[in-house]
Amino acid sequence: MSDARWEPEATLCIERLRACSKNSDIFVLVGGVAFQSDKGLRQRIGADAVARDGAEAVVFLEKNLADQGLGDYQDARLNTLEIGVN
Repeated sequence: MSDARWEPEATLCIERLRACSKNSDIFVLVGGVAFQSDKGLRQRIGADAVARDGAEAVVFLEKNLADQGLGDYQDARLNTLEIGVN
């Protein structure tokens, strides 16, 4: 998402995900270079958190699921949506 023209599409995607999800508390975690270089991007597109990379995303999920009493992330049923834009 290094190109600003993808911002509206990412915003719309997250809005639709939230609107269509049966999980009213769905959590959207995003990551990548674009979010490191533009600190306000996560908030503008409506995501909940940002990770630098996949490894950091796993650590984030492990910590936050444990903090919420949801156990190991491997035991949780996580629905993922990956948007690959460069």
